[in-house]
Amino acid sequence: MRCHFLKFGNLMGSPDLKAMMRNLGDDNKAIDALWDDVASIKLMFGLDGRSTSALILAQGCPALFPALVDCSFVCADPHSFGDASVSAAISAIESAGLNPAEIKSLFITHPHADHFDSRLLKKLPNATAYSHPDSGVAGTSPLNLKDLPKYFTALNTPGHGTPHCSFIFDFDEHDLSICFAGDLIMSHAHFLSLDQSFAFSDVAQGKESVRKLMSELDARNTTYKMIVPGHDIPFFTHALP
Repeated sequence: MRCHFLKFGNLMGSPDLKAMMRNLGDDNKAIDALWDDVASIKLMFGLDGRSTSALILAQGCPALFPALVDCSFVCADPHSFGDASVSAAISAIESAGLNPAEIKSLFITHPHADHFDSRLLKKLPNATAYSHPDSGVAGTSPLNLKDLPKYFTALNTPGHGTPHCSFIFDFDEHDLSICFAGDLIMSHAHFLSLDQSFAFSDVAQGKESVRKLMSELDARNTTYKMIVPGHDIPFFTHALP
């Protein structure tokens, strides 16, 4: 198996911003103004809020691979939801050495546009978007968990605020398991501050989902465990105490 990162995301909807928004209560105009201000500041520094996405190449399962995880180039900039976003995604696939027609699957963690741009499916004629069957992400088909190869696990991981799932892949040649956590874990800082209630829309669900994810990751028969957060660079980890 091989993993090729198409892009690394950067944090826009971070826990600190969520806390600031919650402090404004039900004042939607103030919340919108805050979001616009923060977006303007982060865009000034080159942060556009995109999520992390990857290309997964695997042997022995041609019905699912090659596959993309959370492939979308939609940015936080409200003016960026145009055709250029889809073109950027297609260019990234081609730069990785694949014809878009070779892509068989899009594994989607949740329906937010920075993780799942449904317009991209029209440019991938042989691809199907999938999520965990218990997550029921809109616009996706349920994965048949019984038919997944042993190196691939899908988990239902609610708590972020929408239907949400996560994916684990084993890369035996590197003695490595990689978990694509989506926005259940948005960044390393988010992971280190799970005791903060503003990290999730549903705190109890979110914490339980992280523990389930970590338990599954720790049970893998690999030496190294890596988490790929939704909006940050990957980091190595170990099971929670």
